[in-house]
Amino acid sequence: MTAYLEDLFSPGRGRYGWPVSSSAYDVDLVDSILDEVDPASVLDPLCGVGTVNLACSYRGVGCVGLEPDPFRQTVASAKLRMYREDTYEECGYACARVCDNLFWEDEKYEVPDIPGAYRFGARQTDFLRRLRYQIGEERDSASRDIMMLALFRTVVSMVRDTAEEGFDDSVGLELFGDSVAEVREGIAPPLSSPSRAYLCDPRDIPYALRKGYDLILSFLPHPSKSPMYREVRSCMQWSGAFRSQEDLCDADRRSVGRPIGTVRSFTDGWSPKTPVPTSLTDTLDGLTPSDVLFVRRYFEDLEHLFVSLKGVMRADTSACFFVGNAQMDGVTVCVDEVIPEIVGRAGLRVEDVTKVRVRDARRDLEDYRIDVSRVAG
Repeated sequence: MTAYLEDLFSPGRGRYGWPVSSSAYDVDLVDSILDEVDPASVLDPLCGVGTVNLACSYRGVGCVGLEPDPFRQTVASAKLRMYREDTYEECGYACARVCDNLFWEDEKYEVPDIPGAYRFGARQTDFLRRLRYQIGEERDSASRDIMMLALFRTVVSMVRDTAEEGFDDSVGLELFGDSVAEVREGIAPPLSSPSRAYLCDPRDIPYALRKGYDLILSFLPHPSKSPMYREVRSCMQWSGAFRSQEDLCDADRRSVGRPIGTVRSFTDGWSPKTPVPTSLTDTLDGLTPSDVLFVRRYFEDLEHLFVSLKGVMRADTSACFFVGNAQMDGVTVCVDEVIPEIVGRAGLRVEDVTKVRVRDARRDLEDYRIDVSRVAG
């Protein structure tokens, strides 16, 4: 399940318009829930790259997505834009302008320092800085969105396959042109029910979005210190979503259950405000002090999220969450045992916990579906 961005640029993994940005497995899970509940309105409190939003829109179901990570929200918003019928043609003109201006303009994008991002060579960096600046100057917002996603694909290609030796503008422009063509081919047709992805902390849902929903559906992050994927960190660096280390630290303070900047900034200055869940005690005994703090914050973030969601749930609102367990230093963090306890502490009730697949048999990693309801009274 891709609440994270690992599969964002993996060829052949997607469905629905943007062919490589929504995991087919995740979309199948979303479709199964929509078939089961048949909602008129959906809330995804941690929408990530917008998979739930986009799947709902294709079925004519309105979906509100909330996301505290500016980069993920940028990607989700680009996928969910209501593109005009002439966008395909307009994007071609915009791409030609950008590529032409590279040879005549000297302005360059100021690259922020993002931990874990790939360090390109001098020629590669110079090309990307000029390209990123020209994309930012494009006035047509739809074309700009498409070219930004194409830029991310270009960055990934350069991280994985392109060496500094022999690199020049012609090599970079060929990569960018191929990326634009692939992203542009995936432009979604006009959707019958537009969805939106809002940048906000879902533990404090804005009043305007606190209406009742028929269904709450989300992919929760795994309780793990995910590796700093070079490709994702590099895309963050060129996205414009973060301008400094301070931006990353601020984002980590708003984050829910996963680091946006670094694991250190995710836990630095944080202290628990709720008791340790009884079902988590034995797990914590086997972890290092830094891992204990990380796991404590993960579950406390989710508990506060469930408290917030209680305020937008009606008595007849269905709520379904997909989440996987994880291992830290060989110790399994069992979400299927702990989440029901923190859901109960939030004033809600877990109706069912179902294993949906074995994610990694060697490491005993599994994914679960957790159904939640509001307690009567």
